[in-house]
Amino acid sequence: MRIVKIILILSTGLLFACAKDSHHDDNSDNPYGYEWGGASGCTTGRHQPHIKESFCEEIRDDSRNNFCAADLRYQSFQQNCPGQAWNRGPGPRTPRTPHR
Repeated sequence: MRIVKIILILSTGLLFACAKDSHHDDNSDNPYGYEWGGASGCTTGRHQPHIKESFCEEIRDDSRNNFCAADLRYQSFQQNCPGQAWNRGPGPRTPRTPHR
């Protein structure tokens, strides 16, 4: 009876380990996923746009990004959205457009 309990416990642990591995919360499968924090302790929140056009739109939006990490967002926009203007919106322009 004791061996049955041990097998049951090990099987349950293995089941939970496999279930955890099958669910990915990181951005490794999505080149446009991001979540950044700023010096003030703010965070953009997690964003998972799956196409470049959505990424370029979301990363400019101050409101969607909690008015956080403007410098990091600007740098990534410059690298990933060539030929597009860094016109942020909607909402007030605080913090200001990062220095170049």
